[in-house]
Amino acid sequence: MAERNITPLQILTCLEKGRITESPCRDVRGDWRCRIEHYTAGSAINVAVAIKYNNKGVYTVIVTVF
Repeated sequence: MAERNITPLQILTCLEKGRITESPCRDVRGDWRCRIEHYTAGSAINVAVAIKYNNKGVYTVIVTVF
């Protein structure tokens, strides 16, 4: 995030208001992954997300942002 000057607020906005640009698919670990894009602060923010399942419930992991 710091290398690309992307703030946590921009990531949250992307997750809330963005659109899925890469369809969800399973990776080799069995997690679901997708890419979400949103235009904010004059540029496109992309967030790669993994949805993990475990015995405590479901949670989302931010893989990378660009």
